[in-house]
Amino acid sequence: EVMVAELLFKSGHSIDATQRGIIFIDEIDKIARRTGSARTGAGSRDIGGEGVQQALLKLLEGREIFVPLNVTQHWNKHDFVQVDTSDILFICAGTFTDLHQVQVDRQVGFGSSGRRMGASRLRVKELIEYGMLAELLGRLPVQVQLEELSSEELYRILTEPPDALAREYREALQIDGVELELQEGALRAIVEYSVEKKLGARALRSIMEELLADVMFDAPEKHGEQLVIDRRYAHSRLKKLDAQALRD
Repeated sequence: EVMVAELLFKSGHSIDATQRGIIFIDEIDKIARRTGSARTGAGSRDIGGEGVQQALLKLLEGREIFVPLNVTQHWNKHDFVQVDTSDILFICAGTFTDLHQVQVDRQVGFGSSGRRMGASRLRVKELIEYGMLAELLGRLPVQVQLEELSSEELYRILTEPPDALAREYREALQIDGVELELQEGALRAIVEYSVEKKLGARALRSIMEELLADVMFDAPEKHGEQLVIDRRYAHSRLKKLDAQALRD
């Protein structure tokens, strides 16, 4: 209900707009009903995860619910309105970290090619084995497994958007009077590290933070200077990174 309340707030408290809105739910894989690894398919039952899925199911199946007009007020002071969720578009996403192992395990046996299935071969049964409720998946009729971002796409994320990380750190250092030059080789090293460790776009900020940690710390003492980050320096810093820490 809180998600619908936030949608109502962002739609200017228009009930009609809310009932035709879009709700994006990230990290849906975190509520899978298991605590073990999908590698064996025998993870212990996670009652908490199943309970969250059951609660979400009630929302996705389309029903009339009462939501507060103002989510910033105390609950006892709320004015509630009725919202029908039947026509709200719900989009759920998650990394499903070891789903690939479920796909690989299903190929063992006669007639198996030994190759991992492509992105378009995602099956509902695989998601159920991972720990998602069949009833919940029934309310999400389209399941798509996205391809991993390419090196070039990751590089564009670093450099092209108005709020790109490369631009953000340059502007941050300009506050201390430091001119930062991030050479292409350094940015490519960041991308290569992310691809090698299979960290994806989410880890780019963590990698950049590690790369420029010392630079940011010393910036107040470097007023008026120009700092150049090249590929060699980037490699020396990236060696200190722990991939698992970034995932967490």
